[in-house]
Amino acid sequence: MMVWELKNSFAKIIFNLNRTLTLVMAQGKPMKSKIVINTIGSLGDLYPYLAIAIELKQRGYHPVLAASESLREFIESENIKFEPVRPNPEKYFSRTELVERTFRPDGIIFLFSEVLLPYLKDSYDDLEEICQDARLLISHPIAFAAPFVAQKKQIPWISTVLAPSSFFSADDLPIFNPILNFQGFPLWFKRLFIQFAKFSLYLTSHPIQKLRKELGLPPAKDPFFDDQYSPDLILGLFSSLLAPPQPDWPAQARLTGFSYFEPIDSKLPDELRDFLNSGTAPLIFTLGSSAVEVGKTFYTESAMAAKKLGERAVLLTGRNLGNKPSDLLDDTIIAVDYAPHFLLFPLGKAIVHQGGIGTTAQALKAGKPMIIVPFGADQFDNAARVERLGVGKTLFLRNYQTQEIVLTLTEILNNHQLFRQASTLGEQIQQENGVAQSCVEIEKFLSGH
Repeated sequence: MMVWELKNSFAKIIFNLNRTLTLVMAQGKPMKSKIVINTIGSLGDLYPYLAIAIELKQRGYHPVLAASESLREFIESENIKFEPVRPNPEKYFSRTELVERTFRPDGIIFLFSEVLLPYLKDSYDDLEEICQDARLLISHPIAFAAPFVAQKKQIPWISTVLAPSSFFSADDLPIFNPILNFQGFPLWFKRLFIQFAKFSLYLTSHPIQKLRKELGLPPAKDPFFDDQYSPDLILGLFSSLLAPPQPDWPAQARLTGFSYFEPIDSKLPDELRDFLNSGTAPLIFTLGSSAVEVGKTFYTESAMAAKKLGERAVLLTGRNLGNKPSDLLDDTIIAVDYAPHFLLFPLGKAIVHQGGIGTTAQALKAGKPMIIVPFGADQFDNAARVERLGVGKTLFLRNYQTQEIVLTLTEILNNHQLFRQASTLGEQIQQENGVAQSCVEIEKFLSGH
């Protein structure tokens, strides 16, 4: 049995014992306050909040996850109360179309104007009903109905951000794509760019202003940024090692560290475990839960690069059978639909991924060097931050071809300083406990409200 298997088995025993003791001690005691957590998006948008909900439940609270219907099974499988909040985007768009259009340069306009804002009143109605007896509301960065409900019903409200780019800081300007990279520009220009970007989005805010007027709320001055921040507390669910606090962040922002969702009963597929036991540490290729829908030739090019390098490889290809390069699979390359990143990544040699904040967080924690192939949204910015930390490289999708992959991987695999830096950073992040720290901040907030 491998060391990681022994550690995981021991952890399960401790977890089950702790859960039993918690249930015994809780008998006869009233449940604490109901806390509604409103999120929307992919699994990467769910998992941090699900982890916090589980911890809140263990602390005696009654967490309710209010999210799209498509996330129901993931939430209820963890014995957390689920309540549906419209819209359910996959009712109106195929999964592939939704991901593909969101990752385009104008993806944020599509997401706001076609996916979320047309159903804003529905979102409000659903969330208002769910919050009838809530003690606290916690919201995702683009859960646009949450501020309305908090203000209208006078419910204490905590907002969150998942990735540094959400703070939209001029002092640490995000990189949204290779063209919009103004890192070396003067501060006055960055501030001007931010104002221009905010104004451009403001032009799509009519549904927000209309609903606020109907509810008797004052107009939103900055509907997609400042008005999405709670005036009392913002939790940054990422490590300060990835992005230290900036002078122009809201004063009420608190960084808690990455909120890792790591179910104790998770395990690797048997075939994958056998593969890992049969040889040296492999390269790991994954596109998370969204980009995997539009990966196209990613896995074929990855497998061919691994073969050229003489490296073993694991491909996490999702449910799309077209992603699996069947003719390239053999005893050195395996493709599986899914494996928990927190169990797999520490067993790899290097990790190639799309740069979603959840995947990036797990790769950083694993202490492994990485190549990031960003598709859109916050991924370009996350990739740039990883490079600045000295633990990875960026390879743009247009260049993701066998020879370029081989060259970039060769550069990484031969860079001993990069391996040392990744390991050191991983050890530092492992000392953080973002879930527990978030709950500490939540309880501190509740004690004052």
